[in-house]
Amino acid sequence: MRNIASTNAGVEVAEEYAEYVVELVDADRSPVRATTTMSADGQIDTWIRLHTYTAPDGVTRWAVDYTDCNSRELEEADEPGEVGRAEAEARYEHHVRESANLLGVDREGIDRRFHTTDVDGVPGPLPDLPELTYDHLEQLIDSPAEDPVLHLERTEDGEGDELAVAVGPAAQVPSAVVLLSRRDLIQELGRPDTGSGTAGRLAYADLDEDDDVVAGHALREAEERRRAAAGVLF
Repeated sequence: MRNIASTNAGVEVAEEYAEYVVELVDADRSPVRATTTMSADGQIDTWIRLHTYTAPDGVTRWAVDYTDCNSRELEEADEPGEVGRAEAEARYEHHVRESANLLGVDREGIDRRFHTTDVDGVPGPLPDLPELTYDHLEQLIDSPAEDPVLHLERTEDGEGDELAVAVGPAAQVPSAVVLLSRRDLIQELGRPDTGSGTAGRLAYADLDEDDDVVAGHALREAEERRRAAAGVLF
């Protein structure tokens, strides 16, 4: 790979040619491949893109553009055509994997992920987070399982690309994907675990309007745990 534009190193082609490539790349709104990160303010702050274009001599060239808030490294494959494409693709994936190691955590202490990516094995965007409702609280409170918990799971027996909410025994659910336990919910309600439910336990039907307020607060706290739990699953 040779430098076309670089914040940290010298340019390795003629100035006129470098300007030609930079202009083409900057105008390309449909790169062959792209990976981006988004800031906490909702702005794209890093992008890594694979571009192809026709050089002045008529041959097909390939380049990788890495740009963040502080630097830009635009590199072109040494060889044209498919040989150059393989070289550029390898460089693109190298940049993405290196960047993945530097993602860090966000303001909430949750591991950052790429906003978009097409590279396998790096933390890409999460699927849509499922909504939590009072129906889920009812399933949790009325569950006959031992020490039940409300948790996230991947669809299709853990292999799917979507998320679902489920209730299961705590002993069989990784703690990192738990959103709310029945034990904690009952404690927040401040009620004894007795009522009209299974084995004389408290049932959802036993709750009153005052309990609904507390349950709603517990539901909102569980919603805030979804993103971290989803990050463990993907």
